[in-house]
Amino acid sequence: MSTPTPTLPPIAVLNTLPLPEFASAIHLLFETSPRLDAALAAARPFTSYPALIDATADILTHLSDADRVDIVNAHPRIGAPKTTLSSLSATEQSHGPAPDATIHARLSELNKQYEDNIGFRFVVFVNGRGRGEIVPVMERCIEGGSREGELERGLREMIGIARDRLARVGPVEGRI
Repeated sequence: MSTPTPTLPPIAVLNTLPLPEFASAIHLLFETSPRLDAALAAARPFTSYPALIDATADILTHLSDADRVDIVNAHPRIGAPKTTLSSLSATEQSHGPAPDATIHARLSELNKQYEDNIGFRFVVFVNGRGRGEIVPVMERCIEGGSREGELERGLREMIGIARDRLARVGPVEGRI
């Protein structure tokens, strides 16, 4: 028996939830980040889930560098063991053929290089690509990415992930 796909409450309900329940609901769109949870809760009410995601993109531009890094670091590492991923991240990272040990080792190596060089976790909207297809993307970002450019790219990717998740878990009134 398969586990039912979680869904978001109607936006009118989300707007009235206390912070813990609000945070739990939006974690279907965004990885767990207390800083982002608090900023979004303070920005209520939202007219729709797409408006909440748009507001998130705007809020991210006004946060401190440290807060933005914390939010990016809430994302799991590409290729992380499924036991450490949220259910949605596990689904997103499970596309394509099962990675072999070589790809898994390379992703682990690239995650370390990226974090050592750039200073935070690599975030990418996998969008159905297999792990092997992510390797050259990571390599390009390590070779040519600046810290600030990579932070901006990672946050944009996070917004893309949220939009994709909304299409899968949003209430009927919030699906895009």
